Amino acid sequence: MKFVLLATLVAVAFAGTKFTLTVSTKNVKHGQSNGKFYASAIDYKGQEVNLGQMDNPKRDDFEKGKTDVFVFDTKVNFKKVGCVMVRAGSDDAWLWDKISIKTDTDKGFSASNPGNIWLSNDTSTKGDKGHLAILRCAPPYPSKE
Repeated sequence: MKFVLLATLVAVAFAGTKFTLTVSTKNVKHGQSNGKFYASAIDYKGQEVNLGQMDNPKRDDFEKGKTDVFVFDTKVNFKKVGCVMVRAGSDDAWLWDKISIKTDTDKGFSASNPGNIWLSNDTSTKGDKGHLAILRCAPPYPSKE
C-alpha cells in the first residue's frame, strides 16, 4: 500500500499541464500560411512555458476558413492560464481569426482578431506589414473583497 501511495505521489509530482490551443484562420484571400508559428503561455504567477511550434505533422495547418487544434504536453504545472502569445517564425504571413487556450485543469479563454493583425517576421512597409507576435490575455479575476 505504501508503494502504491508513493508511486502516485511521484506521478503527480512529475505530471505537467496539458495545453490545448485552438486557432482559426480568416477566410480571406491570402489569409492562409505555410509558415512556422510558435506559442507560449503565462500564468498568474508570471511563470511562462514555451509550448513550441504549432504544427500538426499530418495536416496542412493555417488554411483559410479552417480551424486547427494543437495539443502540448508539458512538465510545467499551471493553475490558470493568464496569457497566450503566438509568434511568427517565417515571412509567410498568416491572418488569424480566433484563438483559444485551455488546459486539463482550466477552461481557459478565447480572443478574436477584429483589427486583422497579420503575423509575419516581415514587418516591412513594402512587405507583409506583419506583427512579430500577438499577446492575448484572459479577463481580470473578480476583485478580492
